[in-house]
Amino acid sequence: MYTYLFEKGKIGTLEIKNRIVMPAMGGILGDESGFITKAEIAYYEARARGGTGLIVSAACTVAPELCGLCGSTDMTIPGAAEHIKTLMDQIHRHGSKMILQLAHLGRQGDSHIYNNQQPVAPSALKENDWLEMPRELTNAEVKQIVDDFVKGAKVAFDGGADGVELHGAHGYLIHQFMSPRANKRTDEYGGSFENRMRFVTEITEGIKKIKPENTIISIRLNAKDGFEGGMTIEECIRIAKYMEKIGIDCIDISQGTYTNNYATNDPSLLPEGCRTEQIKLFKAAVKIPVIAVNNIKRPSTADQLLADGVCDFVGLGRPLLCDPEFGIKAANGEPETIRTCIGCNNCHEFRSGGGRRCCCSLNPYLAAELLYNESTVIKSGQHKNAVVIGAGPGGMNAAEILALKGFQVILLDKNAELGGSLILASKATGKDKVQWTIDGYAARLAKAHVDIRLNSKVDSADDIKGFHPSVVVVAAGGNPINPQIPGVDLPAVKLAHDVLKDSSNIKNRNIAIVGSGMTGLETAEVLLGKGNKISMYDMLDEIAKGAEKQNRFVDMTHLEENGVNFYINHKAKEITDEGVIFENLQTGQLVTGKADLVILSLGITSNTTLESLSQAFDKVVFVGDCVSPGKIVDATSSGLLELWDY
Repeated sequence: MYTYLFEKGKIGTLEIKNRIVMPAMGGILGDESGFITKAEIAYYEARARGGTGLIVSAACTVAPELCGLCGSTDMTIPGAAEHIKTLMDQIHRHGSKMILQLAHLGRQGDSHIYNNQQPVAPSALKENDWLEMPRELTNAEVKQIVDDFVKGAKVAFDGGADGVELHGAHGYLIHQFMSPRANKRTDEYGGSFENRMRFVTEITEGIKKIKPENTIISIRLNAKDGFEGGMTIEECIRIAKYMEKIGIDCIDISQGTYTNNYATNDPSLLPEGCRTEQIKLFKAAVKIPVIAVNNIKRPSTADQLLADGVCDFVGLGRPLLCDPEFGIKAANGEPETIRTCIGCNNCHEFRSGGGRRCCCSLNPYLAAELLYNESTVIKSGQHKNAVVIGAGPGGMNAAEILALKGFQVILLDKNAELGGSLILASKATGKDKVQWTIDGYAARLAKAHVDIRLNSKVDSADDIKGFHPSVVVVAAGGNPINPQIPGVDLPAVKLAHDVLKDSSNIKNRNIAIVGSGMTGLETAEVLLGKGNKISMYDMLDEIAKGAEKQNRFVDMTHLEENGVNFYINHKAKEITDEGVIFENLQTGQLVTGKADLVILSLGITSNTTLESLSQAFDKVVFVGDCVSPGKIVDATSSGLLELWDY
C-alpha cells in the first residue's frame, strides 16, 4: 500500500527494514542516576514492536563533569554499557535498529542540575535572556569534551548500539561551536569556518577510529536557526556538505534553538510537510541519506514525500508518541486506525514540566507502557455489557479500554456524530488533524465491535437499565459558561461553542471575543478572512494563560498578523448595544469595547445531570469534563486506572 515507506533503506552499510525513523526526543523515563530504567526500555520497545525501522534515543550525556547533563533523568553514558545492551537486545528482537544520540547542552544548560556549576560554552554569551550566563571553556576543556564524546560512542558501540548521532542542532554545544553568533573564540576552535568546525571534526574523527563495522555516525543539524542573527539555510547547507566530506553517514534535519523552541515542535497551525522546500535543498546538496522531520502525521504523506525524493527517511517524533504502532498499522493496511497526532504539544509541555510523566492528549499509555500493555490488562469483561455515555475523547477512550478488557460496549451520544468537544476543536485553522483523530477513533471502535448509538440522549438510569450493564462510564462533558451580567441575553451575544459549530453567516462584523483561552483563539481563527474586525479580551494578565506555550505563541502571532487586537486585565461588567463595558483591573476605570457582535468564550462547567446514576448501578465511573473541566489529555487519561484494574 505504501511502496516507499516500507522499502528497505541503507545508511552506510547498516540496513534498515523501512524508512520510518523515531528521532530523538527529550528523555522522560530515566532515573536521576542516569541509568536506563525498565520503563524506558518498555517505551522504546513499544515503538520497535510497532514497526519503527530506526530509533534514535533521547539525548545522552557524555560529559557530566563539565556541566554536560542534558536533563536530570537523561541517560548518562559513562558506565551504562550493560543497561545499553539490555535495551539493544529488546529493540533488535523486533528487527529494528537503534542509535544513541550523544549531546551536551552547552550554554543552554541549567546549573540546578549541575550541582550549581555554571553552564559552559564556546564563549561567554547567553543563548537568550531567560537562560543563564555561561563561562567560556578553556582549550584544554574543549579537548576533554571531544574525548568524552569519543568515549561515549565507545560505550554505545560496546553495548550493541547500531550507531551514534551527534546532536549538532537546537543550540546544543556542537551547534554553538558551529555558529558565528555563539562562537567568538580566537583560538583554533573559533573564527574561520574551518576552525568553527574543528570541534565536531575532532569528535567525528575520533569516533571513526573506534567505530565497528555496520555501525553509523549520524548528525542532527538545523536546516536554519530561524531567527535574526542565527545561521541561515545557506550556512547550514555548507555545514551539511562539510559533514559529508569528513565521513558522517547521514544527516538528520531539524531547526530552532531554545530562543525559538516552537520551531523544533511544529505547532498544530502548521500543515503537514511544512518544511519540504528547505529539506529539498539539503537533499540536493549531499549524497548521503537525509532524515527529516516534517510535521508528518499520516503514512500517506510520509510515502508521498519519499516518492517525491524530498528525503530518504521520514522522522516521526510526536506521531510515534501518539501511536507506537504507526508503522505496523500502516504496513497491515489499517492506516485509518492510527491515533493521529494533533500537534497540540501537550507531550512537550509535560516533558518540560519537572517531575511529571510525559503525557499525550490521545495516548494515555505513553510513558506507562510497562504498566499498561496486553500482558497486564485484566480480561474481566467476559462478554458482559458496559455502557458509555458520551462520545467525546473521554468516552471514546473508555470504550476502547472496556472493549480491550472483553466487555460488550454500548457507546451512546446525544449528537449525530462522534467526537464531542473534538468536533469544535477541529473547526479552527490547522485543526483538520483533529478530524483525522475522530475518524481514527471511529475506525478503532468499529474494529473492537463497539455498538455505537448516536442521537441517543440519556437523561436517567431508566434510559440504560435495559442494557443490564456491569459497568457504566459517564462522559457527559461540560456546558459553556454563560456569565450572569447585564445584557448577556441580547440578540448580538453568542457562545463560542455555537460560533464554532457554524460561523458561515458571520461576515463584516466588529467582534469582541470575551475570554481568550484556546477556544477563544480557535474562534478568532475561524472568523478571520471574512471582513471581520476582531478584538479579544481577558480578565487575566496573559492571553490564553495556562495554554501550551508553543501553540499559544504561534496562534497569537498568526492572529496578530491578521489584525486581531488583544486586551488583558479586562473584566466584562455589562453588554450593551454598543459593545462590552469592561473594568480595567489595573486602573479601575470602565472602558467600552465597541462591537456589534459579542462572543463569550469563558470556559465550561461540569455537566452534573447524571450524578444520580452512581446510586442506580454497582459500578459507575465518571470521566472527563463532567468530573472536572480540563484539556483533552485530562479526558482521555481520567478513569484509566479505575477501568484498567476493574
